Amino acid sequence: LRDIAFETLRNAFLHSRGTHVALTLAYDADALWLVVTDDGTGFDNSTAEKARESGHVGLLGLRERVHRLKGTLNVDSEPGQGTEIHIKVPARTAYGRYRRRWWSRLR
Repeated sequence: LRDIAFETLRNAFLHSRGTHVALTLAYDADALWLVVTDDGTGFDNSTAEKARESGHVGLLGLRERVHRLKGTLNVDSEPGQGTEIHIKVPARTAYGRYRRRWWSRLR
């Protein structure tokens, strides 16, 4: 998940041409959410398709990494409106090996 967060931030800083980039990490009993937003130039789906055809696989690679974690990836972007990337990873994947230790501290 750290690598996914790094990649989304890197893409925002390199490509958005915005002035603000924000990362929000939220957790709940059923999932962990990572949201990265920027106020940059945004893009439309045809731009993403052209980038993929010319060998740029940033979003495709990101989608594959999220899929390996059994998560979901949603990208909301429009030209001139910035970009929001929402990633949801199920609790079983996100907290799996830490769950027992974390809960035992509450008793």
